[in-house]
Order: sequence, then C-alpha cells, then structure tokens
Amino acid sequence: KTVDKRKIHTINIEDFRAIYRAIVHRNEFHELFCAYSQNCKSLVDTELAEFLKKEQFKTEDAEITALEVILKYEPIDEVRKRRQLSFEGFIRYMSSEDCTIFKKEHRTVYQDMNHPLCDYYISSSHNTYLISDQLIGPSDLSGYISALLKGCRCLEIDCWDGSNNDPVVYHGHTLTSKLSFSSVIHAVDKYAFAASDYPVVLSLENHCSPKQQEKMAQHLLNILGDKLLTSTIGDTAVTQLPSPEELKFKILVKNKKCGTIEETMLRKGQNSRGETGEVSEEEITLSEDEIDEKAPLRTKSGSSKRKSEDRSSLPPRKKAKVKTYLTAEFRKHIVLCQPFYEKKKCALSK
Repeated sequence: KTVDKRKIHTINIEDFRAIYRAIVHRNEFHELFCAYSQNCKSLVDTELAEFLKKEQFKTEDAEITALEVILKYEPIDEVRKRRQLSFEGFIRYMSSEDCTIFKKEHRTVYQDMNHPLCDYYISSSHNTYLISDQLIGPSDLSGYISALLKGCRCLEIDCWDGSNNDPVVYHGHTLTSKLSFSSVIHAVDKYAFAASDYPVVLSLENHCSPKQQEKMAQHLLNILGDKLLTSTIGDTAVTQLPSPEELKFKILVKNKKCGTIEETMLRKGQNSRGETGEVSEEEITLSEDEIDEKAPLRTKSGSSKRKSEDRSSLPPRKKAKVKTYLTAEFRKHIVLCQPFYEKKKCALSK
C-alpha cells in the first residue's frame, strides 16, 4: 500500500524494487557497511578484507577471500571490475550461506551412529494422532505426517477394537474421534523416511483383542512390507541392540512381549494363527470410585470434620493385577523393542 501511490492495486518494476529494498536493506547492515567504507557507497577490496578479519574472523588469506566475495556476490559489472563491493553486493553476501551462523556439516547427521540404539536420545511424540485436546478433540493423520516430516522417530499408536474386525486408533475412554489402524500405517509407510533415513519406532499401546491383534499384524506386514523389521540384524547371537546405522530405512514395532527373541525367531515362518501368549502381569491401581463402590454408603449429614474423618478412614488404594494376552502372529513383529520402566539397558531382555 505504501508504494502503490497510484491506488490501482498493481505494482511496476520500480515499486517491486522499493518493496525489495524495504525488506532486504536492514539498518544494521547499512551501519556495518558504512563502518568500513570511506564513502558509504562501496567497499574496496582492502576495506572488505579488514571487515572479514575483524567481524568474520577470517584471519588467514583475508585478501584472497575478499576478492572471492566480490566476484561471487557483486551484481554490478563496473563495480566488480574495480574490485569493489556495493551495498547491494554486501547485502547478498551477508544474507548468503557463507555467513550463516550454523556449520554446514551440521545440517545433516554428523555424530557417530554406530552405537547400540539405546545409547541415543530418540525424538519421540506422545498421543501423536491428536491435533487438539485429549478429551473431545479430533484424531487426524496429519498428526503422524507432521511428526515424521519434522524428524520425529518414535510415534505413539493407541490401538483399540473397532467395528467389523478393524482396529482403530484413538484416546481410549474419551470422546476423541477415531482413525482406522490401517490408515495410520499407510501414512507411516509413505512419510517414515521423508525427513530422515534412520529407523522409525512404532510405540503401540495395544488394547486390542487377540482377533484384532491378528488384523493389526496383517496390516503391518502387508502395508510396510520389507520396511518392517521382522528379524534380527546379522547372523551372530543377539547380545545388544543394533545401531541406528544398521537399522536405516527400517520400521520397528515396540510393544509388550512374551518369550525371548530366540523363540520369536523360531516361530518365524510357522502358521500360528489363533495362538495366544500371556504377557507378564501388570499392576494397576484402583481408583477411589472403584473403591467407593465396594465401601458402605455414608449419609450426607454431619460436620465437615466428620467428612474429613470419613475420607481419611477410607481403605488404602488397592492394586489389581491385569493379564494381557498377545497373539503369536502379532508377537512375530516385536523383534527388538519393548517398554522398560527402569534405567537404560543395552543388553536385550531375555
């Protein structure tokens, strides 16, 4: 609007140049330029070399670097032939990758990625499918796609029984919307390695019945294909987790597991449809509501002191043990990763 003095809602080339200068010609650039230029119009090669030494810390071959900068960034032929850098050329140099504060080599993974997987922090997401609140908000595939495009390497998938023997993903016991498990795996298949070659871990919170677990196993294998890690790396005995380098372009399933890795490998290729195994018992704490249902009813009358006494006299919260069952078909895909609620362990659990 400022440059549209004719009020015709269009701009010509001069208007565009004015907009460009307003955006690019920063005041701090001009102050810095004038601090080293005698006429505040151009920098001769010696002045540019002085700037490179004092401001950019180019202590070696600053004169040669100055000439290289002029040849590369000066847009005006006459100025370039005089071995000078105009303010426009100075802006182009200061806005270029040659002046970035980040090391170029750090734009890609530069660390040693040959240690066991458990030696690394893994960029992880929680309730990946939610794009709003976790009570009534929507579940959406964009949550998974966005996480993967941003470099996230561990996704959470809460799996529950759905209609027509089709497992669904949502925040259980809430009003959040539901996604089909297969659609989530399709999204993972498409975007898993868009931002990084390193492995993706699918952290499954599995609440499905044995029948729908077998459906999950089918989806994982049919959709992910060779990307799904279904066997150990190499022929030697497995004593520690493989490295991220060895697991490039692989998708790992993390879930509770029964049996050892050796038993899982022995089951590979066998028809084990319908078989189930028991996972170690998990202790859960009963809520106050569950305890109150079994406690004798109390009248509402009485002082607040009495209510406080009644509340303090409630029996302590009880812990109940819940057994989880996994189908053999589903267990085949849990090769390396299972959740541990303790200190880091590089050796695999047997």
